[in-house]
Amino acid sequence: MDWSRTYAAHWRVHAVIPSTWADGELITGVDSVSVTRDATGDAPLVDSGTVTVTNATIPRGYYRVVMIAEQDGEIERVEVATLELVRTGGSVDHGVPTDKVESRSVLYPASTYELSPGQYAPAGSDGAEYAASLLRLNCVAPVVVDGGGFALASGVVPEQGASALDLAWQVARAGGYRITTDGHGTIHVGPRPTEPALLLNRAHAALLQPKVDYNDDLSDIPNRYRVWEGMAYAQAVNTDESSPTGFPQVGYWIDESETNPVRVGGETLDAYAVRMLAERSVVRRERTYRRKWWPDVGVGDVVRGSLATVRLEGDLRIERQQYACGAGITVTERASMEVSTWT
Repeated sequence: MDWSRTYAAHWRVHAVIPSTWADGELITGVDSVSVTRDATGDAPLVDSGTVTVTNATIPRGYYRVVMIAEQDGEIERVEVATLELVRTGGSVDHGVPTDKVESRSVLYPASTYELSPGQYAPAGSDGAEYAASLLRLNCVAPVVVDGGGFALASGVVPEQGASALDLAWQVARAGGYRITTDGHGTIHVGPRPTEPALLLNRAHAALLQPKVDYNDDLSDIPNRYRVWEGMAYAQAVNTDESSPTGFPQVGYWIDESETNPVRVGGETLDAYAVRMLAERSVVRRERTYRRKWWPDVGVGDVVRGSLATVRLEGDLRIERQQYACGAGITVTERASMEVSTWT
């Protein structure tokens, strides 16, 4: 299937059988579907959306949105999203009821489960498996660990009142991992991708609509990172004269600090401070654009741009997507180019 060309799209919504996570009954009466995927925030749920249903009632449960695409006699099934649907309201017009249904992420149950006091991820444990175990205990959807695991050098202690999802994200990030979902509704815990899932180059220029918005904000990037661990203290400073966020060019300190470091791989407290300042010194050069659908490209993935005329150059990590489901899928995408201002 050539996704840069026109194709016909037919839509289906299936109930999901929780015990097998397979397609169940085909649902009728679905009038429209919108899907939003967002990986920003401390503990993102990734998926959300709305569904409108005319002259039918959808019981609360998990449902899979599927596109059947046709092009030149070729047919391809695309699982766009799997979500929990909960009716929130609606209207009746000339006797015809239309329900508005909220779409929730398969991760949602982990966000409502409050951890027991004293619960934490112990030092030496496999961080990826620990995060996955929290999700398996709370979510109906299947959970898989991609790319092996990593050992926690120190315990990860959540804040009071934290949810299972909060701790799962905190642990995953300690090892440079992420939590995401796919169209089938499977939850994945794995390393943040570094290789592009999509090339935005001349060959794929037909995927893009003409307008691209950009934001290259360098303000508020820290140039000093301070960390306390008990009585121990360490700091890292950016005094590089060539750095646009360093003290010499900024002219004053922009501090960031913490008292609960999560060290990995046996690193020292000094090395931890340096690593954290290097991470915080990455500038988000933001780009927002619309493009045609491309399979297996989701939030957290990398797109590689080489279109200087629209300021899409370099590697950008996708932060947010909105799917317009109609004759095909149009994706409104926000991605940021991660550029280090200090090493």
